[in-house]
Amino acid sequence: MEQEIGRRYPGGFHVTCTVTEGKGETIVYWTGTGTTGEGVTEEVEEQYVCPYRFRVGRPDEDLSGEAAARARHAEEAMRQAVQEME
Repeated sequence: MEQEIGRRYPGGFHVTCTVTEGKGETIVYWTGTGTTGEGVTEEVEEQYVCPYRFRVGRPDEDLSGEAAARARHAEEAMRQAVQEME
């Protein structure tokens, strides 16, 4: 998702990502500002809902094994959702 925001705002961006757990889903919020290639500053407010519920990782935990596979699957699902939105 960060790569997609980078493509949309090649003039730079400052965004914050917040991840929350919902009932049967994981919700990712991107908020902040981005600058287009034409130099226009826009508000960034994106929400992606992954249809899988993941336990939001804690900073001191490393993902491995099955958890890492689920995270990779979720990232791919979110990338596909972004492509479908374009």
